[in-house]
Amino acid sequence: RPALFRHAAASTHPGLLRMQALPGRERESSDGPGPFLRLVRRNSKWFELQTAVVTYEAEGFTGSEGESPPRQVELVAMVHLADPWYYKDLQALAGKQDRVLYELITDTQDIEEDARGLKRLRERMLPAWSQTMAAKSHGLQAQLEALDYSDPRWFLADLDRETIQRLQRARGEGGTPGTAQAIAAGWGTGDSTALPEPFRALIRNWLRAPLWLVPCPEGAMLTLDWALSKRGALSEVLSAMWGALIELDIATIRKLSFAQLLASGIMVCDGPQTVIISERNKVAVAELDRALADGCERTALLYGGLHGDDLDARLTGQLGLKRTNTRWLTAWRIRVPEQTDAFPKTLLAAGAAFLTLDAADWVLTFTAVAESVSEGAVSGALGLFLLYVFRHGLLYSAVGRWMVRRTLIPKPETRNPK
Repeated sequence: RPALFRHAAASTHPGLLRMQALPGRERESSDGPGPFLRLVRRNSKWFELQTAVVTYEAEGFTGSEGESPPRQVELVAMVHLADPWYYKDLQALAGKQDRVLYELITDTQDIEEDARGLKRLRERMLPAWSQTMAAKSHGLQAQLEALDYSDPRWFLADLDRETIQRLQRARGEGGTPGTAQAIAAGWGTGDSTALPEPFRALIRNWLRAPLWLVPCPEGAMLTLDWALSKRGALSEVLSAMWGALIELDIATIRKLSFAQLLASGIMVCDGPQTVIISERNKVAVAELDRALADGCERTALLYGGLHGDDLDARLTGQLGLKRTNTRWLTAWRIRVPEQTDAFPKTLLAAGAAFLTLDAADWVLTFTAVAESVSEGAVSGALGLFLLYVFRHGLLYSAVGRWMVRRTLIPKPETRNPK
């Protein structure tokens, strides 16, 4: 019976085989967890989508012989589609644990509960058809196909689908953000906390609307989103996507844009996520607390990357765990075209052509609007303006998903995949 995941999917170059430079697929960092998913450029040929494995220690537990050593918890950020070797690494990591807690949205009829109240799957689950097709088209493997959930140490730490849907209906949440939401709220994370709330509200509510009256409104809106983003920067994928576009490599463009969307996390227009994120995380933390109380010395929590920030706050705050280490696993790699000497000139020419077309569209549209108003055809003028906003809004909605990288990522050491 197919199980439908709600978020986080991944893709990479079709048919990409496991690379020989295996030591490079896991990297350590002594910094805080920061983002739990990141897209990094390894060199001129390769991008990598990486997921974090954050290690915590729980102290203060006593055993039969007195104070016991610190118990270890590993928060494993995940994507639900990846290269097969990524899941082999995760399976190996899970094999070292006393208990593995995982996320999975499925029906109550697929779940069984033992005498201790621990939940497991009744039978092996299959991925949703859409995930199977996406994995097949990109030469990947779906999480449900790759991982062995039948291991007796693996337990479900998630809400069932019926409960999630009921809570979402009650709170008016859920659904995929559309173009209208993006136009109204913006793709930026809106973390300009240095500004007082009245000024932030002024920007959100009043500065955005006039921008649709200027030439190239999508450019003005993206600039505003960038300015409002916390530690935002232009995404490194822009040049790579342009190089792929020159070679008409549409598959690489799609992979890069989707990887950047995953790495950027939840956008403002996604709206509140108290159910799909917070409520599910509460269940995960409660199960982790139970594992620690049961005496598990090593516990892994396998959850989607978008849950990371909230889970980290709950583990360090609610449970009092101490974060000790962060390392990174490569979920998939994307090979991109190398830039040539003609690349800057081609990019400049394309930018100039785009701005010329955008300016011509603005002039023709508002000239027609002015003529319609002068002739008394107000409804016709309104229709022309709405069509203008619609086509530029579609462009803004699409480009805004990947143009701005929301968090700064340290430049990794250079290594050439074999």
